[in-house]
Order: sequence, then structure tokens, then C-alpha cells
Amino acid sequence: MTIASNQQGYRLLAIVRGDEDDLERQYAPITAAFVVAKCGSKFLLGFNRHRNQWEAPAGRIEEGETARACATREFHEEACQVAHELRFECLAEMLRPTGERKFTAVYSTLLRELAEFRENPEWVRITLWNFSCFIGDIDEVDLAILRSVASA
Repeated sequence: MTIASNQQGYRLLAIVRGDEDDLERQYAPITAAFVVAKCGSKFLLGFNRHRNQWEAPAGRIEEGETARACATREFHEEACQVAHELRFECLAEMLRPTGERKFTAVYSTLLRELAEFRENPEWVRITLWNFSCFIGDIDEVDLAILRSVASA
């Protein structure tokens, strides 16, 4: 069953909740990390210049890197924000366009305020969004993960 799919052909198959260490031992490969950042009652999104859409901070885990370290790095690289504390939320089971299954570790963080954003190779701007207004195209897989974490 597909919960959501995006324009890159990725399909979100399931949200798997549980203890971070237990899930890391049970599910493989965990190849990416995703950050749900909340500031007040809104969620941080960045506009991806290449995909021409809004998305949450996320990226591939590099060799020798933990999922948590990847989340911290990607959050800073893409959004120019510092996650002082990351809370593990779940694993997102994904199906790549190639048919390969993978898992993405999903973390959340609370921001008191936004740090200054600098345009970078991926993102041209950031916004805080509360699901209630139309802001343009949003990655559908990211949106499904955001809603899942927001409603948990």
C-alpha cells in the first residue's frame, strides 16, 4: 500500500514507530535522515531550486555517519539552522523508483526562532508553514511524513 508518492518516483509505504535502537537493528538499510522542525505552531520547509517545490530538510547518510548525525548535518546545510536537540520519531519505509526498499530515520526538533538563512546549492528560501494556506508545490512524501509526526 502506498501512503504517498512524489515527482521523483519515491513511494512512502509505511511509518514504523518504536525505539530508535531497536528499529535500527530490525530494519535495513537506513539510508537517509529527515527532520521535522517546528517553530511555534508552524513547520519549517525549504524551497528546492532543482525540484521547484517545498520540502523538509533531509538527505542521504554518508559513509561512517549515523542517521542522527546526518539529520543534524542536513538540517544545517539546507536550512542553516542548528538542531540543539533531536527526538527520534519513526522510520519511513520507502520504495525507490528502482524497486529497492529503504528506510529513512525521521527526527523532530523545536526551534525558538529561526536563524538567518543563506541561499545554498539546494534551497533558495525557507518558510514556516501550518498546513492551512496554499504555498505552492510540496513534496507529497514529505507532506505525509510531516502530517504523521504532527498528529502523533
